[in-house]
Amino acid sequence: MPILYEPQSPRGDHGIWKLTYGQPIKVPFNFVWNGKTSGGELLNLVIDTSCYVIINIKEYIDDTFSIISKTIQMGINNSIMIEINQEESYLLRMGKEYHMTISLYDSSNNLIRILLRDLPIKI
Repeated sequence: MPILYEPQSPRGDHGIWKLTYGQPIKVPFNFVWNGKTSGGELLNLVIDTSCYVIINIKEYIDDTFSIISKTIQMGINNSIMIEINQEESYLLRMGKEYHMTISLYDSSNNLIRILLRDLPIKI
């Protein structure tokens, strides 16, 4: 199961990604799988850097249209860097909540798994 680690928030808004309207951001995301197989072997999934992710930010999770959509190459250590520039940040309205999903694809464009099903974003 993927776990998204984020810094502890002093605002008490755990589980919601708070962004400031009109402010560009550059945030690293690290995906970690730790666990055991049914045979008891330790599992630590390493995502190949030939894979990529598609990030979609939508007003409603079931929307077919994404307000922001990005394709990002997977980095080392199961990490990606999410950047939202100033122009994109103005697409997200103040006082609204949005939803972000992250899907992992291999180099042949096959869906491997959903890394993040729904991260609420508050502007």
